[in-house]
Amino acid sequence: VRMLQAHSDTASMGEKALDGNAIVRKKDNKYSYEVAFKGLEFMNMYGHLWGLNIYDSSFTSSKSEARVLKKFMDKNLKGKQMEFPKVFAFDKNSKENTINIEVYVDAMDAIKNNAQSYDDIVKGAGRQNARLFLDWSKAKKIEDNQGNDSDNQGNDSNEVAKRLAGDDRYETAIKISKDNFKSADTVVLASGTNSADALAASSLATSKSAPILLTKRKKIEKNVFDEIKRLNANNVIVVGGKVSISEKVVSDLKNKNITVKRLAGDNRYETSYEIAKELLKSNKAKEAIIVNGFKNADALSVSSLATKENLPILLNDGNRLSKDIKNIVGDSNIKKMYIIGGRASLPRRIEGNIKALDVEYERLAGEDRYETSSKIAKYAYQNSDKVILASGENSIDALAAGVLTKMEKAPMLLVQKRRIPKSISNRIEESKAKKFLLIGGEKTISDRVKDKVEGLLK
Repeated sequence: VRMLQAHSDTASMGEKALDGNAIVRKKDNKYSYEVAFKGLEFMNMYGHLWGLNIYDSSFTSSKSEARVLKKFMDKNLKGKQMEFPKVFAFDKNSKENTINIEVYVDAMDAIKNNAQSYDDIVKGAGRQNARLFLDWSKAKKIEDNQGNDSDNQGNDSNEVAKRLAGDDRYETAIKISKDNFKSADTVVLASGTNSADALAASSLATSKSAPILLTKRKKIEKNVFDEIKRLNANNVIVVGGKVSISEKVVSDLKNKNITVKRLAGDNRYETSYEIAKELLKSNKAKEAIIVNGFKNADALSVSSLATKENLPILLNDGNRLSKDIKNIVGDSNIKKMYIIGGRASLPRRIEGNIKALDVEYERLAGEDRYETSSKIAKYAYQNSDKVILASGENSIDALAAGVLTKMEKAPMLLVQKRRIPKSISNRIEESKAKKFLLIGGEKTISDRVKDKVEGLLK
C-alpha cells in the first residue's frame, strides 16, 4: 500500500508513516481494509496520524471515520509517552485500487492553531486529503489469524464470559482501567456518587483514549493514585464541581506533578455543557445526544451510541430545551439530536424545540430502561460479536464502563441483579454475539444471570 498526494501520483508526506502491508478481508461480498501506521519525523517534529476519514468516492463525497483496531505507545510532540492509533480499519463494497482519504496528524494540527499542548490542539485543524493506492499484483493470501500484530487494548480472551469487578465501584473502575489500558496520557476523574457527571463524560474519555476513574468527594484514595501512576498519566480531567469533587482532590493531584483541568458548571446541566464544549474542540460532531438530567436511568447505556462517534451528551431538565443547549447547537455543526427515553422523561415539546433549530431528531426509547438499552444497542451495533452487560440498578458501574463500548465495538445492555429482562434476552439472541463482558461483582449481577447469558449464546 502507498499513500499518494490528493491530485498527483507523488508520494504524500505521510507515506513514510505507513507500517507494513495493508490487510484486506472479504466477507459476504464486502471488503474490510486494515492499514497500520507508525510515528513519522518531519519538519523537526515527530508526529502521528491520529485520525482517518474515508471518502465514499470523490473528495467532494460523504466521508466516514475509520475504526481504530489497535493502539500503541510512542513519544508525542513533547517527547512524552502517549497512546496513538496503530491500525485503522474501514469497509468498502468492492476491491478498490485507489481510496480517497482525509488524514489528521497531531503535528500538523498543532502547527495550524499554534498549540502549545495537546489540550490546546484542535484535532483536524490541519487535515489533509490524500489517496491510498493498493497494488493488487503484489497481494498474498494469508490465513485469517494473521495480520498486523501490534498490541490490542481490548479484551481478546477466548472466554465466552468475563467478569470485570472490584470490591466496590472505585475498584471496579480501576479493574476496567487495568484490563483495557496499558498506559494513558490522560485520565478522566468523576464522582463515585454523582452519576450525572460520569454519564456526560464517556465520549470525552473515549476521545482522549482515557479511562474513567472514580473518586470520593473529599479524598482521592491511594488505589486510585496508584492506578494513575501505573498508567503513567500526565493529565487528569476532573468532571464536576466542588460539590462533587473537592478542591483538595485537585490539590492532591497537582502535588503529584499532574496537570489538572476541571470541567464544571453550577449544576449537572452546565457541567454536561462544559464537557460537550471541550469535546467539540477536537471533534466536529454533527450529532448530539440529549437525556433527562434527573431521570437518567434510560441513559445508562447511552455510551453504546455516544462513544461510537464521540457524540456530546447533553443533560436537560426535562421540560424544554435549555438555552445552553440551543447555544451549543448554534455554535457547532450539529444537525441531528438523539432523544433518549420516552416522553415521560423528555416530552413532545422538546421535539418542537429541536425542530425550531432546523435540526433533525430521533427518539430512542423503550417501555423501561432495559428496553431502551436494547433499542440503543440495536441502533449502534446491530450485529456484534460481543456484548457488555451492566447493572440497570447500579448506575456507577455502567458509567465507568462506558469507554469499553467503542474499544470492544460492542453495545452495553442493562440487566437486573437476578434476572435478564425479556427485551435484553431477545436482543442478545438477535445479535448472535459469541462473548460477553460482565461489569460488576456478584452483589451487582449474580452468577445466575451470567449462567443464563452463557445459555443464550450457545
